[in-house]
Amino acid sequence: MPHTNSDAVTPLRILLADDNPWLRRGVRSVLERAGFLVVGEAADGAQALALAAAYHPDLVLMDLSMPGMDGIKATQALHRQQPQIRVVLWTGRDDIQLSSAIRRSGADAGLSKGVRSGELIATLQAVTSGLLHWQ
Repeated sequence: MPHTNSDAVTPLRILLADDNPWLRRGVRSVLERAGFLVVGEAADGAQALALAAAYHPDLVLMDLSMPGMDGIKATQALHRQQPQIRVVLWTGRDDIQLSSAIRRSGADAGLSKGVRSGELIATLQAVTSGLLHWQ
């Protein structure tokens, strides 16, 4: 969804971080059809940090489980380096301990990878507009 700056309406800039290239491709397609601008794709947390430093996205959609630096560690590092960037952690797993870890990471929200595309888009829009965040 577009958001406004002082001069014009610009698309929301998103960085995708997931070790599954097929999943990244599918999510990128969904997001671009919804009017988002996908500025980069990372296969692990370290690459996500490097791309975030280079492209300054509005939001990172970060996989919880990636090789090397996982999504929780990457989110914590990202918030130290660029606290203005929103992060939505997502996972294929669902348990109470993960939910607690996602909250402690500093992520703005958490999602299951099983969500429908409309719910994904609505969550990203709500997080970037400040309407959705962990308490």
